[in-house]
Amino acid sequence: MRLLFLWLSWVTVQSLDTECLGSATVGAALLQLPTTSPAPNNTLERLLEAQEADQTAFTRLRNMTSIIEDDMQSFLHSWFEGFGPDYGQMASAAVRTVLGIAWLIFYFSYLYQTDRQPPDATRGESKPEEPDELAADMVLVFHHPSKTSASLGKAMSAESLHRLQPCPASTIHGTSDFVNKVLKVSSSQMDVGKSVLQGLCEELPLMGFDTHVFSSVDYERLFLCISLRKYAAIDYYLTKGDYHLPIRSEIVEKLGIKQSKDDPTCAPSVRYDQRTLDSLQNAGILTEKSFHEIHDEVPSGADKARIIYKEISELLNLDAAVDENVIVDQFPSHNLVKLEQLRAASKSLRGSLGLSLSQPVTMLKDYVGARLAFNFAWTGSYARALLGLFPPALLAVYLGKGPLLLGFPVVFLVWGRMAANLWRRDEDFFAAQWDRDQVSLASPYYRGELLPSPVDGNILERQAPPLATRCWRFLSYCVMFFFAVFTGLCLFAWQRAYDGQMGTYGSLGLTGLITIFGFLFDYVLDWMMSIENHKWPRDHYNSFVWKSFVMQALLRYFALMYLIFQEHCDTSECVATTRSDLISTSGSLSATEIALALVSVLQVKLSMWYEDWKLGKEVKRPWVEVQSKYGQVHLRAQTSAMVAPVISLGYIFLFGSVQPILVPLAFAVFFVHLRASYYILEHCSQRPFPRDLEGVGMWEDAVSSLLTLGLLTTAFLVSFYGDTFRGAPWTAQLFGFGLFVIIVAIAWHFADLVFPPADGAAELLKQKRKYVESKAVVVGLPKPRTKAAAGSMDSKIAESIRSAAWSDIPRGDGAKLNATPPP
Repeated sequence: MRLLFLWLSWVTVQSLDTECLGSATVGAALLQLPTTSPAPNNTLERLLEAQEADQTAFTRLRNMTSIIEDDMQSFLHSWFEGFGPDYGQMASAAVRTVLGIAWLIFYFSYLYQTDRQPPDATRGESKPEEPDELAADMVLVFHHPSKTSASLGKAMSAESLHRLQPCPASTIHGTSDFVNKVLKVSSSQMDVGKSVLQGLCEELPLMGFDTHVFSSVDYERLFLCISLRKYAAIDYYLTKGDYHLPIRSEIVEKLGIKQSKDDPTCAPSVRYDQRTLDSLQNAGILTEKSFHEIHDEVPSGADKARIIYKEISELLNLDAAVDENVIVDQFPSHNLVKLEQLRAASKSLRGSLGLSLSQPVTMLKDYVGARLAFNFAWTGSYARALLGLFPPALLAVYLGKGPLLLGFPVVFLVWGRMAANLWRRDEDFFAAQWDRDQVSLASPYYRGELLPSPVDGNILERQAPPLATRCWRFLSYCVMFFFAVFTGLCLFAWQRAYDGQMGTYGSLGLTGLITIFGFLFDYVLDWMMSIENHKWPRDHYNSFVWKSFVMQALLRYFALMYLIFQEHCDTSECVATTRSDLISTSGSLSATEIALALVSVLQVKLSMWYEDWKLGKEVKRPWVEVQSKYGQVHLRAQTSAMVAPVISLGYIFLFGSVQPILVPLAFAVFFVHLRASYYILEHCSQRPFPRDLEGVGMWEDAVSSLLTLGLLTTAFLVSFYGDTFRGAPWTAQLFGFGLFVIIVAIAWHFADLVFPPADGAAELLKQKRKYVESKAVVVGLPKPRTKAAAGSMDSKIAESIRSAAWSDIPRGDGAKLNATPPP
């Protein structure tokens, strides 16, 4: 930049013409005004003085190169104490940065693959399965009435019984008739459980659900299996829920719409409506009025579980019944056919480390719901993106001779921006593809006073005072802040006591301290979520995720941050210690994922072995009963599963410039997490309840925060620990900090131009959906060309138009135009 400025100055001076110099001198003399010196006696002296001053100025202009060099030397000496950067080193860093970004553009443009697939590639079995009385879409587990227990014989309090009321209330009086009929204030848990079981067995068949009850092999439990199979009931609940379901590509072709079958946006989902079926049947597109001819799977297993849960929740608060031990457990049942299809579709993860790492995301959504499907898709997206970061990272490891090598930190941060933008594209696409425009079911734990609903005043629903809710949530955030500050102070005091040089016992003590605070935070988090009292599950989920992420980030990153930012830390010693700590920490994340999968499997095996041991023989259990031994994938488990990949991604953003080998280690965490998650889902966990969420929620904000924090941390490491500014005064290092931030900000803007966060696929999918819906609704409707449907028109005016007698057409007031128009 300095050489460019000097060259421009030299060209400007050389282009000056001597004639312009003379004219400028005369003009300046005529316009010159006296300042502090006395005015000359005549005009000639003034002209001579002005000419001499101009000649001196133009002489300085001709020597401006040397003057600027002197000024810069003076500036560097005054502010940077004579420090000057190594321009050769900076040039090599620029070359590394450009080549690294060029490789990322090539990889993301030609090698990176998304999980978007054409509809035919993810189509499952569309034919109805053979009925099995022990198969179920939803399972409720009750205590066996023949087994008496002192703990179950105690009378339930009025408050506990009140919790069993549905939320929100769905009747005019605000109290479920079902609850009033089966419950009594003096009933015990066992009596209430029997009444609930008897009431559900009576009500559910009337609601169109198939039910079956059987006992466990040890006669300790009763299993109520609930299924949705009858076409009339399916039609009713799909219409009631205003579902959008994927349409077959053959139907799109028969509608006369030309779309490529290889396009992921082909055959979008359309609203389930009887008018659409009638129209398609009248047009001859459907042979019979059956939704199985138009949709791939109607409804999916996740939709069936959601429908059953929603309908039962209008009778009884199922979650409260489980909390009060009235019901032992509730879970959607695994479907063996769909589970086998899922295993076959995800075989690329169980095979070699291919570059695709493709996942059946749409099939996952139909099986476990949108929330978990988005989590799987996010993990796979960043795992594939990490493969593109391998060459720059390994090259940085090979070339790295000092603590930091300038150039690669910029590449890491630009990669983070590109990966985030590509994920936002997929997130928007899947959100548009899976959108059903359904009203979310209120949380069963929401507390409030029964008041008329703003939607329908005849219905009473629980509503909490807005001011009180905001105050409680403010208190929750205050508690979160002070708990985080207290945790940070304790960790700081421990590390300060060892002066950053912890041995074996110091490290073990720090690990124990982190474990204790993590354990305590679980209880504090439950209390905070209780007082926040979120009505909608998505708000509860996002708040839970953000608080969990903040605490885990504090516990994971604080020790390394302290080591880097301590004032008396030697550069080489700090970086070396940080590198070893990063490798061990990243390795522990992968080991933890493997350990959790093994523990889950062993827990299931030991539970069934212990039950067989009590019975004195090995017993063959029904598939539903086997699932009752599996672990639950509840909210805390889902959040804990996402923490490991997010934290490992933060290590790259924050400390990738210190230890580039973190890239393959982070990929190992992502890959192990994916394999462990699939294995646990397929072999040793209950089927998660399908929750809807438009994206990964607050996890995306967490990654964005880590990327921004990584920019600031990397700028500090480069400017204070890097080879370029080593030994420089603090002013020069501060200048390097700002310069690095500006360079990365410009690079991020360039990344947004090359890979914008929106590629138009989501909007195109919405447009296709509207077009296909409108075409399907009207294709079979009779056009209004019959006499009964024909419109009306004045016969005389119609005859005038046919005969071109334009002058016979009257004006609006009834007057006619003269036959001979006036001149």
